[in-house]
Amino acid sequence: QRHCAVTGVEVDAAAARCAANYCEEVHVLDLNSPEWITRFSENGFEAVLLGDVLEHLVDPARVLSQMHDVLAPNGSLVISLPNIVHWETRMKVLLGRFDYQSCGTLDHTHLRFFTLKTARALIESAGYRIFRFHPAVGGRMTGHLRPGWQMLAKMLPGLFAFQFLFEVKGQ
Repeated sequence: QRHCAVTGVEVDAAAARCAANYCEEVHVLDLNSPEWITRFSENGFEAVLLGDVLEHLVDPARVLSQMHDVLAPNGSLVISLPNIVHWETRMKVLLGRFDYQSCGTLDHTHLRFFTLKTARALIESAGYRIFRFHPAVGGRMTGHLRPGWQMLAKMLPGLFAFQFLFEVKGQ
């Protein structure tokens, strides 16, 4: 709708075929391989969206560092990470349950887990400044009470944010 040129990166070939409906081009690449970056020219992207990506990577710090090379000057990364210490997950652990699931915070494909503190540390140690932060709510309990949950997430993001959303820029 905004006439953007969208390039997709997907590790799964079937998902890449679906993404092709929305992208000018889609690359089937594994970000765990350091060579993924050779497929892109330097300083080519005004924005890169890492939506629920970093928690699936063996070395998310390396990938974030590599992103500097593909971002245009003053370009932004938009990063979404699940909050491992969301109150629902805390309750499960308190009750002795840390059961992996097919999706969500305890997705069985997650290799890394983040709190607000560790998410910020990862981003900043890779040489980025956080320009915007949004604690997003989610889960089964947010239905009609969403504004209240969102207010709680803004006040106590480590406890009530289901996802951490960051807009960051290189320093």
